[in-house]
Amino acid sequence: MKKIIFRYLPIVLAVLMLNSCAAIKRAAIEKVSQIKVTDFRIDDFTPHGLKALDLNFMVAVDNPTIKIDVEDILITVQNEEGKDLAYITMDPISLPARSEHVHHLSANLSLASSASLLEVMGLVSSNNQNARLLLSAKAVGGGLVRKELRETFLLSDLMNMMK
Repeated sequence: MKKIIFRYLPIVLAVLMLNSCAAIKRAAIEKVSQIKVTDFRIDDFTPHGLKALDLNFMVAVDNPTIKIDVEDILITVQNEEGKDLAYITMDPISLPARSEHVHHLSANLSLASSASLLEVMGLVSSNNQNARLLLSAKAVGGGLVRKELRETFLLSDLMNMMK
């Protein structure tokens, strides 16, 4: 009996330790709402015909939690009536743990089939108070825990950061 206990005890302890580590990381990734964007600036953009733009921008992020990788980023730009005007896709980014970090990122903006470039530019130039940015992404913390992110931002808040 002792032989069996000593043989399987290390395995049981290892499994318990791995489960407790995953629980700690799961709790940390649940705090993803504490991450704040502190600054934003569009550096440049390059049009591709009348339906797409490549964007280069800077974003400063304060991450008080564990290192988080953000993947599958899609931002939907909507007007005040909720009509989709554009979709922005980005490469994955990594947010270092417990740090305030400036990221230089690139993205691709493509217009929705029923939208025009003038509608999108009109939102930006008029600083429309009710236009929204809908963010969807996946956050991965510690390589083990995934969380679906869904956030809504007002375009006017983003524009105020750029002033």
